[in-house]
Amino acid sequence: MIIGAALLHGFIRIFSRTTLLHAARRIEYRIRDDLYAKLLSLDQPFFTGGRTGDLMSRFTNDLTNVRMLVGFGVLNIINTAILYVAALSLLISISPSLTLYAVLPFPAMIFVVKRLSASMFRRSKRAQEELARLTSAVEENVSAAAVIKAYCREEAAISSFRETSGRYMESNMRIAQLRGFMIPVMAATGALGTLIVLLVGGERVVGGTLTLGDFVAFNGYLAMLIWPTIVFGWILNLAQRGAASMSRLNGILAAEPVVTEPERAIPVQALRGEITLRNLTFSYGNEPLLTGIGLQIPAGSRLGIVGPIGSGNRPW
Repeated sequence: MIIGAALLHGFIRIFSRTTLLHAARRIEYRIRDDLYAKLLSLDQPFFTGGRTGDLMSRFTNDLTNVRMLVGFGVLNIINTAILYVAALSLLISISPSLTLYAVLPFPAMIFVVKRLSASMFRRSKRAQEELARLTSAVEENVSAAAVIKAYCREEAAISSFRETSGRYMESNMRIAQLRGFMIPVMAATGALGTLIVLLVGGERVVGGTLTLGDFVAFNGYLAMLIWPTIVFGWILNLAQRGAASMSRLNGILAAEPVVTEPERAIPVQALRGEITLRNLTFSYGNEPLLTGIGLQIPAGSRLGIVGPIGSGNRPW
């Protein structure tokens, strides 16, 4: 029976990991396709307001966080839930009252974790934003390396990069500090439950209301809850990072083009060579610079628009 149970356990682990991790990869693939298709449907104002490095960061790091959440995160949530149900069922079968003593610290742990979750989400999102800025800085400096060297701006570029990298490290250190507090809280919860069981259960063994064998078995089953409790802290961190990354991806998926095409195209009866512009406006951002532009360019002619430097900032 032990050999059969071990083989069944191994088969279930292989099957579950293969199924869930493959599903996470497929989800990542579908989201990446949707993101790319969405980018191609957006117009120029969206790309003017965004940076290339930030978009690259969303396609790589944010997608990786989402895949980790729907892959390893879901897998460990299922494993943790099964272990908790199995261990608690065995504990209750031995002594319901002692089980209640063992789980007394858990409500306090849940309260602390709930208070930390919001902070973890904010810090994770801040870290992803800093990573996007870092990626943008690398992309800009590498693409403009020739210009930087031509103007002898190496030291300034290094200093700017060091500052951006420092902010990214600081944001990740804040996450590490929170994780460093969260995981020990999880571990302390299991240890405190074990201490209560040793005190209360030991007294019952001495009093003869609980056998020594049941007491040893109870502690063995209680030990099964310690590792899932610690893993729960890692899952929570993974969930908050995945949620923060998904919120950044939704910023692309929810974007709408400013200029939309009509549902039904107007058929063109005949094509002529001249170009006519009527009452157009040119602007940087939300401030119009040139208004009431009207031109008629005959077919086969050329038009050049010239003016002094800075004339684009002067109203016509």
